[in-house]
Amino acid sequence: MKNDRVTAGAISGAIGAVIQNIYGSLAKAVGITDISFVDFAEAIIFNQKLDGISGFIAGTLSHLAFGSMLGVLFGYLISKSSSKYYYFKALGFGIGIWFWSLAIGTMYKINVFDKVKPVPALSIFVGALVYGFVTGYVLKIMERRSDVV
Repeated sequence: MKNDRVTAGAISGAIGAVIQNIYGSLAKAVGITDISFVDFAEAIIFNQKLDGISGFIAGTLSHLAFGSMLGVLFGYLISKSSSKYYYFKALGFGIGIWFWSLAIGTMYKINVFDKVKPVPALSIFVGALVYGFVTGYVLKIMERRSDVV
């Protein structure tokens, strides 16, 4: 993976998405929210939440793909800046994803994004922070262990 920022970004983004899915599933299981990140991914791909195992698999794969693509973007953006405040930048990246995902989903009236209530929105915000931090943390580890920079 020497000097391969795309692969490193994709891996870190996928790991961030997996951890975010775990957080989202726990938040849904304990009743903090009624929607998970897999549900959002299903809505983006199919414009509705799907039931059954096939919907779960499609949603999970699309969330991992989206997380990987965003990880590549983060890897590129972070390479163009200094390493100062690295984790703060990662958290800011997560906040940006939260804002723009909800904004675009609302503007285009994507089914699941319509009329998100405050508590689920805050849960999604925390999930975005989790994604941003984990993606940044994993990318930083990969940078230290290889010549990605």
